[in-house]
Amino acid sequence: MIKVGNSGRNKNYPPEYIYNIEKEYFNVISDEINILNPDAIIFFSGPNYDNEIRNSLRDISFQQLSEKFSERALAKLNYANRPNLFRTYHPNYLWRNNINDFFEEIIKDIKIGIQ
Repeated sequence: MIKVGNSGRNKNYPPEYIYNIEKEYFNVISDEINILNPDAIIFFSGPNYDNEIRNSLRDISFQQLSEKFSERALAKLNYANRPNLFRTYHPNYLWRNNINDFFEEIIKDIKIGIQ
C-alpha cells in the first residue's frame, strides 16, 4: 500500500514528509485495481497495515473469512463489488505457520463464488 521505498533497513515507511506527499498526490491503488481488473487480490500485508488499506481504498470493510482463522489472521475484504479480495499475513509468517491452510481457505471461498 506504500509505493515509495522505506527510509532505511528494518523500517517499513519512508520519511513522514514523503509518505504524506505520496498519500496526497500518488494514491493510485484504487486506479490500479480498476485498470487491471484482477479476478482476485491478496494483500500479504498482515493486520498491522489494515489502516493503510483503509486509507487507500475508501469504503472497504473487513470480515472473518472462516472459523478456522480470526479476522486478524485472514480477512475477506469488501470493496467496490469485487468478490475475491483477501488480506493475510506476510509470506515470511505464513511459511512458518502452515501456509497451505491459509491458501486452502482462500481457494475454497473463490470456488464458492464461482458455483
